[in-house]
Amino acid sequence: MDTRACEQKIKEYYGFPSTITIPIGKISWDPSLSDAENVGDVSFVFYHPYTGQKINQAEICKDIGVQVKLPVNTTGINMTEYENFKNKSIDILDPDGEFFNSRCFPYVNETSDADVTINDRRQNIFPDTSVSCSIGCTYQGIDKNNYTICDCKDTNSTQAAVKNVALPGLENSNIEIFVCFDTAINAVNNNYLFIYFLFRKIGKKILVFIALGHFWQVQ
Repeated sequence: MDTRACEQKIKEYYGFPSTITIPIGKISWDPSLSDAENVGDVSFVFYHPYTGQKINQAEICKDIGVQVKLPVNTTGINMTEYENFKNKSIDILDPDGEFFNSRCFPYVNETSDADVTINDRRQNIFPDTSVSCSIGCTYQGIDKNNYTICDCKDTNSTQAAVKNVALPGLENSNIEIFVCFDTAINAVNNNYLFIYFLFRKIGKKILVFIALGHFWQVQ
């Protein structure tokens, strides 16, 4: 678990010195004794270093949270394929991600150089397996050690589960076309704005060089 930011927040809340250690109790469930969903489970509690009382970390750290890594049984998941897509910033184990739900997320087949539609992604790329974190936590992927990463807020426990799911096809929507068009226009406008300021900055330097060159010629 990465509790550093939350620990610092607790120290500020109680006025503890920076050198004090905040005791943490953690219970990890062994996913090798897994059920059908291959669930990994962690509970954690912060304790007051002087009184031993439980600290309401979920309230104090509600805007920061705690990052928890859970060992989950990934047997049956093609982790090589997962890593290949992860290197493209795509998580194929997240059925709620933009890749499987938004036409504004472009994806081109490297062989045919053709756009891969949302329904093709859902039917042909999604592995019919999802990994998710429990309520109060956000799934952030699987690391190189096959640990599921969950960012947790407003809770002191979390689960990560591997489930078999199928994604149904999506109906075509003209509304999203306009949304994507608006997104593209904003991106173009932002790029033009960047180019404008870049050339304005470079242009000033060019004018300085021209002026200096003219000055040297006069001399």
